[in-house]
Amino acid sequence: GIQLEVGEQATAFEHCSFGDELARCQRYYQRLIPQNAAAVVGSGVEYSTTSHYIIHHHPVPMRTTCTLGYSDFTHLRLYTQGTSTTINGFSRGGGTSYTSELNPSTASGIGTAGNGIWMRIYDTSGHVDFDAEL
Repeated sequence: GIQLEVGEQATAFEHCSFGDELARCQRYYQRLIPQNAAAVVGSGVEYSTTSHYIIHHHPVPMRTTCTLGYSDFTHLRLYTQGTSTTINGFSRGGGTSYTSELNPSTASGIGTAGNGIWMRIYDTSGHVDFDAEL
C-alpha cells in the first residue's frame, strides 16, 4: 500500500481492511439503492390514512444527525394490509446517529391508523440518501 504524509515527520503505516474503510465512510454518507428490483427502506406505523412514520436503522452510526435526500417519489412505495401506494411527500422527522425517522405522506388512504407499514424503493432508478457530511 501507499501512505502519503504531510510534513517531515513520518508516522507508522496504517493498514485498514475494506470493511473498516467502508464503515468509516458510511458515518458520513449512506445511499440506499436496490441491487435487483427493490430495497426495503424501513418499517413503522400508520399515523393516519395519509401520514406515516417509518424507522430506518443505519448499518453503522452516522457521524451526527443526518439530512435526507431521494431520487423522486415515483420510485418509493408504502405497503400495508396486502396493498400498496406511491408516496406524494417525504420528510425526515426525528432520529439519532443510529436511526432516522422518515415521514412519507400519501394522497389517498392506504390503511388504518395504528397498523404496521413498510416502505421500499421498488425499482433500480430510485434511491434514498442519508448525509452527515461536515
